[in-house]
Amino acid sequence: MQQVMNDLCARAKEVFERAPGVHDRNETVNLISDAERAANESRFYTAASYCFRAAIVSAKDQPRIGAAKE
Repeated sequence: MQQVMNDLCARAKEVFERAPGVHDRNETVNLISDAERAANESRFYTAASYCFRAAIVSAKDQPRIGAAKE
């Protein structure tokens, strides 16, 4: 589970850094912080969940790959 958490958190941070216009920037920062805290307590499933949500929150404002431009 630790490797899954590492992968999800790396992805969340990558998505966050590529999304300058994230509406819920504070929520994403808080989720990543919560994930780091959970990981430090060896709660890897919880940390992975926080990172997954952080990636979703960051990605929702980005255009989808292959989406038609208006």
